[in-house]
Order: sequence, then structure tokens, then C-alpha cells
Amino acid sequence: MTKGVIIAGAGRGLVFAKLIAAANPESRRRNIQNCVDWMQLSNNTQSRPLNRTIAAIVDCNTTAHERIRRELDECGLTECAIYSSLENALDEIPEEQADAVMIVTPNTTHADLTELALARHRHVFLEKPIAASWPDVVRISRAAAAAPDRVVLLGFVLRYSNFYRRIKEICDSGILGNIVMIQANERLDMAQGSSYRRGWRRKIAATGGSMNEKCSHDLDILCWLKERQGTPVAVFSAGGRELFPPKDGPDRCPDCTDRNCPFRLTPEKLRRAKGSFKRDLQLADQCIFRTDADVRTNQSVTVLFSDGTQALFTMMMYSGKPGRDILIHGTTAMLEGEYQSGKIELTNYRTGEVIDRSSRLAEWHGGGDALVLNDFFDCIDMNGKPISRLDDGIAATRLALAADRSCDEQRLVRLEEFSL
Repeated sequence: MTKGVIIAGAGRGLVFAKLIAAANPESRRRNIQNCVDWMQLSNNTQSRPLNRTIAAIVDCNTTAHERIRRELDECGLTECAIYSSLENALDEIPEEQADAVMIVTPNTTHADLTELALARHRHVFLEKPIAASWPDVVRISRAAAAAPDRVVLLGFVLRYSNFYRRIKEICDSGILGNIVMIQANERLDMAQGSSYRRGWRRKIAATGGSMNEKCSHDLDILCWLKERQGTPVAVFSAGGRELFPPKDGPDRCPDCTDRNCPFRLTPEKLRRAKGSFKRDLQLADQCIFRTDADVRTNQSVTVLFSDGTQALFTMMMYSGKPGRDILIHGTTAMLEGEYQSGKIELTNYRTGEVIDRSSRLAEWHGGGDALVLNDFFDCIDMNGKPISRLDDGIAATRLALAADRSCDEQRLVRLEEFSL
């Protein structure tokens, strides 16, 4: 019998539902778009078919259930049930029918839902970041320790992308020598950046801060690339909210005379926007300069490692050149990479030779969304250890929260201040 998975959260959760539908041969036969999506995935990644189905989608917003039903039907998931609470779904769907739960909900819900899923003996896929606060991180850690036979995978999909997997292989090969410095940057586009002013992600209390919510991915990559050489021990960070200074004028975009404002979110812009974040814009008409957002809009983080080396990461909430890039300085060579193009170049210091090691472009986080599903279900079926583990989620959120404390207190923060 094909096993099912319960997905809690119908924002990004629907993205995963559609990917599972595309990767499952049975649901693929029901829908042409599933076939198209699968052709793209299988051609551009190492994604494999999944013998899994979606048993249920959970969303507490019952007014959205009609839309969710329509989207599920469109991708051939006509038998997928919709619930308003995870507890009800677990009560009605036995472990034999759905042995896994994917938690793709706002950060403040992660601890409660993870504890519930593990207590009901389900494996857990937990979207990044692990939690919005350190006490919730501790709760999740203890719940997982009490269920050692359950797989808990952190949704750091960038680890699974073509781009970062290639960079990890290069770092581990030793061709760069000893890695002395990593410089990495993330710049959001204006549409996505606006969601940190108009949606639930705008509040520190809901997210643990923008560094935690948006950039735990990136902090995790720094640790992952350096894991053979050292572990992070301290953080220094500076940042602010200068990208959106207070501005006089009306509170709502429809009442504003500045028709050329790049942040004016018209229905047409919203239709064109990519990503599940656009579902969470409770304040879509709100002037982006006049919201109650308190997350930082610009921040730099310097991570000190146990081997004496460093990594520097910067985040900008919007930019005229959105994307991610990375420079890795080793003792024998340098790596330069650009995520959105897949470009990766190595420069040998002794010979000056430049070698192209670019990765193949792919949709869905560079193929990472599909490959993380392969890893999750493979680990369940074969009792394996995931590439992205609970400890990795703990480490990334520890760095993000320490960075924000460093900003607030203008001092170096040692990670031992955040203990389990």
C-alpha cells in the first residue's frame, strides 16, 4: 500500500504537495502538469520517483479550504482530505496510512506541532527555521530525543540544490586548501522583501527575526561548508531597519499619489509574484513605510570558527540585483559562485588557471525542494540519517539569535550563551 504524508500548512506546504504529486507515478498519470513538472525535475536534478501520496492537508484558516481543495484537485490530489487541525488529522488517519508529518507552518507553531507529531509516532519534516525562540528550540530538541526511532529532517533545501551540493563537493575535495574566509550575500527582490513588511514575517515575535526566518538557510550553508575544519564559536553582528525609514503620507497604497512607488502592490504584481509568501500578505494594501514591522531590513554577521577562521554574511531586504552569491578563499585556490545563474568558478593561486564548475539550473530552489523529499522518505524507509538534521537546525537558529543579540547589545556573543 502506498503510504501517505500529512502536510500541516497550506502555503509552502502546497508546493511540496504538488511536487509529491509530480513524483508519484500514479498521480502523474492523472494530470498533464504533473508530467511536465516531473520532466523538468528528472532532467535537471537527480530526483527519483516517490511511492508516496498526500493523505491530508491541514490549515487552521477554514476560509481557505475551498481554495486549497481547488488547488489539490488541479494537481490530481482529489482524494486528499483537508483538516483544520493536525490533532484531528492524526486522530482520524492511523500511522499505517500516514507515517510522516510535514510541518510547514509559521515558526511559533513548530514546537507544539513537532511534539504532537512525535508523540503520535510520526516521522517529521520540519520547515526551517527550527523555531522562533530558544525555549522552543529546547522543547523540540527534547521531543526528538524522546523519540530516537523517528526521523526528524530540517527543511534546509539549499543543501540539496544543484548549486550548493557542487560547492560542498569542491570544499570537501581539498582543492581549495584550508578554507580561511567565506563571504556570502543574500539580496531579496522587492516583492519578496515586501512580505517582511506586510505579512506575518514582519514581526520578531512571530519569526525570531529576519535573520532567523529568511537567512537560517545561509547560516546553515556556512556551517555545512566548514564542518570538516571547525565549528562556530562566536558571532558579531550589526544591522538595522534603514531600508524603510518612517515616511509621511497615507497608510494605504490606494490612497497614495505616488503611483510609481516600486513597493506599490497591485493585483497584477501579486499575480506575477512567485513563492508561497504571497499567500501571507495580511496587509497587502498597507504602505510599506508605515507598518508595524520590527524585523531588521539589513544586517551583517561575522561568524568565528573554532579553527580561527571566519565567515561573513550580509542580508539586504531588497536590492536592484536580487540573488545569492558566495566567495570562498582557501589557501591554494578561490571559489566564486552565483546561485541564480549556477555559475561556479575556481581560481588556482599558483597557476592563475580559472576552472568552470558551474551547476545545472533547476526550478524549486535549484532542485532542492524535490531532493529533500527523496532524502526524507528514503531515511524513513531505510532507517537512514538525513543530510539536513535536527542539530543543523539548532545550530543555524543559535547563530541567528546570537547575531540579533549581538546587534542589540553591540558586542561579541559566544554561542555557549545559548545552551540546551
